[in-house]
Amino acid sequence: MTKHTSRLYLPWHVLAVSLALLLLGASCTNPAPIQARGPTAPESIEAPDPLEEPPPATFSIENSTVVIVGPLDIGFYERFLSAVRDKEDEITALRINSGGGITDEGMQLGVWMAERNIDVVVDQLCFSSCANCIFTAGKNKIIMADSIVGWHGSEQQDEHIARGLGITVEELLAREYDEHASEWGETPTQEGRENFVEVVLSGRPAAVGEEQAFLDKIGVSVDALVYGFLPDQFEDYYANASPQTTGWTFPIEDMASFGIDNVTYAGDGDYPSERAKTEYGVIVFKLPQINAADRRSSGRNANGKKMGPTSNWVWSIYPGRNVYPFSESG
Repeated sequence: MTKHTSRLYLPWHVLAVSLALLLLGASCTNPAPIQARGPTAPESIEAPDPLEEPPPATFSIENSTVVIVGPLDIGFYERFLSAVRDKEDEITALRINSGGGITDEGMQLGVWMAERNIDVVVDQLCFSSCANCIFTAGKNKIIMADSIVGWHGSEQQDEHIARGLGITVEELLAREYDEHASEWGETPTQEGRENFVEVVLSGRPAAVGEEQAFLDKIGVSVDALVYGFLPDQFEDYYANASPQTTGWTFPIEDMASFGIDNVTYAGDGDYPSERAKTEYGVIVFKLPQINAADRRSSGRNANGKKMGPTSNWVWSIYPGRNVYPFSESG
């Protein structure tokens, strides 16, 4: 069973510990920066060397729209607030092109949007934390021609991945440590592995709770964020799909099943377009034809209640370009 780590969301509680390990190992020679696994960078953004930090997000204002290009990096939300200072009452929409980033940064912007009924326009790419927190929070959601909205996990993914692999969450985290310790400037040891697992587990409940509270606030089911790890999808998405597969998306009519409403595709034909599927290497999950309200009401959240139903699904794998680790935490 092959694990394609390029398609995984790196939860913020794991990233925080990873950054701490990197800082502790700062005396080593040129440690590699922590990069989350994410999709290929859009063509309009020049992709730097994968071992270098991606450039920070940029913000500009065009009439009543804030244009955002780049990752949800550290300080993203504060820079956004600075960009819109004294103009908040004039803003009605965000136009974004982002491969994702830090969950907390995205959730803060998502709350800001939801409280002001801000529309969102996806211009090329909204992936990972951008899809989880910003696209879902928009009042009206417009996907431009040949653009893609993609998911590949959340803070609540660990139980589903561990279950699919037939191991415990602790064992899953130990594998994460073994795979990435060298990137953090640390030589893998049993003590280091145990410390990593302990610290990540201690911070996990807060991260999961904050994400679920955010999703409850905007009325979106976590099922959309972890769909590729649910039982019916797990083997083909996580274990056996092409290494160039970056994540998944849904037909617009199926997004509503998760509470992701008021979505419009501005291109010709159906969403996603053939060009977008090829460009970003996504799997398209088509849900069974059951009542959307029934599906939503059957779902349960991360606090021990049952997840929403799995499905018989139709999926397609598209080759895409080489995967570029564009975002910092997902």
